[in-house]
Amino acid sequence: IGCFSHKELKEGLLGRELPGSSVKADKRIREKIIKAASRSKKTQKSINGLVFKHAMDRLFFPELRKPRAECRIFDGYVIGMDFSGWQKSERMYIKLLAPAIQVKIYVQDLNAEHRCMYVPTDRKTFGRWGTAISISPLGNTRAPTFVIGMKVTLKVLDHATYARDSTKDRWIFDVRPAMENRGNDDDDDDDDDD
Repeated sequence: IGCFSHKELKEGLLGRELPGSSVKADKRIREKIIKAASRSKKTQKSINGLVFKHAMDRLFFPELRKPRAECRIFDGYVIGMDFSGWQKSERMYIKLLAPAIQVKIYVQDLNAEHRCMYVPTDRKTFGRWGTAISISPLGNTRAPTFVIGMKVTLKVLDHATYARDSTKDRWIFDVRPAMENRGNDDDDDDDDDD
């Protein structure tokens, strides 16, 4: 790919074809290069996905063997919400602090955990992707509202395989505003300074 691009660039700078080149041959080579680049991109995306899945599985599977009260609490921030409803399910994206990875939280899982139905606050979404700034619960006033930029905590609840496609799976998390999973432990630390 690089060699062909350099040849094209040189021809462009010279204002003429290089010896042994022809427009017909260039078109044929260009088509092969585009196909090879597309294949390479798909392969790399697949490898990246498998590596990320392996890392998530290694991190989260041990949590399933622990009693829920002993599960690790992961800190993170809400970095996005997708409520487009097009080809994707509704989801919230959270960037964990340690390890620094991004996880998807499916809104159907939030709904089940908090016994409500989450919708964009004031039913507002932006752009063609249905980006929401915050989501609020319907039917349960005790369930938290989530806002982009909000600090949250996650605990692993479960791991699920899709019925329609057993090669696909997802992690299910208990997501809460940061102080809700920790109680008032942080406040107690401040009292030691007096």
